[in-house]
Amino acid sequence: MLCDLPIELLEIILAHCSKATIKTICLVSRDLYRLAIQHLYRLVLPTDTRRTIQLFWSLVYAPLVAGSIRTLHVRAPFTLAGDVFKVPAEMEIGHSVNEPDWNAKFDYWVKKAVQSASIHRSQQSPGALLLAQSSPEEQLFFDSAMMHSLPVAFIEHAFRNMTSLQTLVVHTPSHPHMWTFTCELPALRHITIHKHADSSLLVCWLAKQPGLTSIQYSPSPQYLQGWFPNEGPEVEPHFLPNLREITTDMVGVIVFVPGRPVETLNLDVPRGATLQDDGSGVNSNEGGPINARVFDKKNFARALRASTTPIKRLTLSGVRISDVNPFLQLVTKTLPSLTYLNIKMDWENQGIDAMLEEHLGSLPHLTVLEAPNDHQRAGAIVSTEGQSQGDFPDREKQLATVTRWARLAHRLSTVVLHPESPTMESLARSSEAYGIRKYTVSIIRWAIHRNGPNIEVSLLE
Repeated sequence: MLCDLPIELLEIILAHCSKATIKTICLVSRDLYRLAIQHLYRLVLPTDTRRTIQLFWSLVYAPLVAGSIRTLHVRAPFTLAGDVFKVPAEMEIGHSVNEPDWNAKFDYWVKKAVQSASIHRSQQSPGALLLAQSSPEEQLFFDSAMMHSLPVAFIEHAFRNMTSLQTLVVHTPSHPHMWTFTCELPALRHITIHKHADSSLLVCWLAKQPGLTSIQYSPSPQYLQGWFPNEGPEVEPHFLPNLREITTDMVGVIVFVPGRPVETLNLDVPRGATLQDDGSGVNSNEGGPINARVFDKKNFARALRASTTPIKRLTLSGVRISDVNPFLQLVTKTLPSLTYLNIKMDWENQGIDAMLEEHLGSLPHLTVLEAPNDHQRAGAIVSTEGQSQGDFPDREKQLATVTRWARLAHRLSTVVLHPESPTMESLARSSEAYGIRKYTVSIIRWAIHRNGPNIEVSLLE
């Protein structure tokens, strides 16, 4: 019997089950329900507004379910009834405000939600009626049809119940007033904020999460031009004090890296991005104040050096070599302590070898290098009979290239060659879907062994 198995073994089994199977297991017994329900809600993916409202109702009234969530995706284009709420001036400039006594109002919200449900018998939607008669205190979120409601106060209660939430992903569009609460999520470690999903309230909410160690967020133009034109909450010492890894663009580096213990930087380089130069050049030993609203070469270099711990891991993601090369040139001069470098190209790979050979000499501590394969695909094109239909990777050229890199970076021990750019790989896979060819992807790893001046490079299978 399934119920007789040890809990440790059941945990391993449930971790490999589909959601449909877990739903069936939940119906077997109460003991299995308590165990399986935690795996069923471990990951919550984004859904439509109506189901999001139902989700938050469930999280408020089912703490066991809420406590099992590890990763939550939020996409909530709510409609706010009585939308005359004005953000306090203290919060606009990034300072804390007194938390409303939501607990005292909890019973009121429950009664109000029950009243809104009884209005369904009317010809008008409950949202339309409440919108006409709501006051600033009657803050209710509605779906697009104005048929399902959620008290704004329930958002905070739902997040308070998610005691094990580790990863939060905010999709667009999401109503900014979701983030008016200020409670701390003790287990939260990573947050991803997608493009156009940020708001001034969400940024200020981040200041209430000191446990965050990783963030993926590129500030929108409104962050600098509208919300915080002079300085924002990032200047406060309690803003992301434990940040170790950040995925952002150049603006995010200048705004968020200084004063924080960032060790891993994932830098997105958009197509056509340029580093402005004031003509004075960049000295790797040059100090000076950082202007978080000036985005030139010198300020970018100062921000990289202003991390309280040296940045040792860097991933550069771009579209073309011509976009990435200026950033790589500046980073190698500014961060000679890098031990890991990963170059990701979305389209153009030609010239990657020459670009790396130009800059590897500036990285004496580099041990691991990942880069796209500049010669041919690392994965072979194979027919359905298993016979080669195309060229296998030119291993001799790869071997010569890796050997040259090893002579430039004296501590380099591992080189990983990606198959090709994600876009080209997607095209190859689409051709496979239509039966044109079969495409297999592999990653080639080279190990570098040093014996004094002698260098031996071998292929890791």
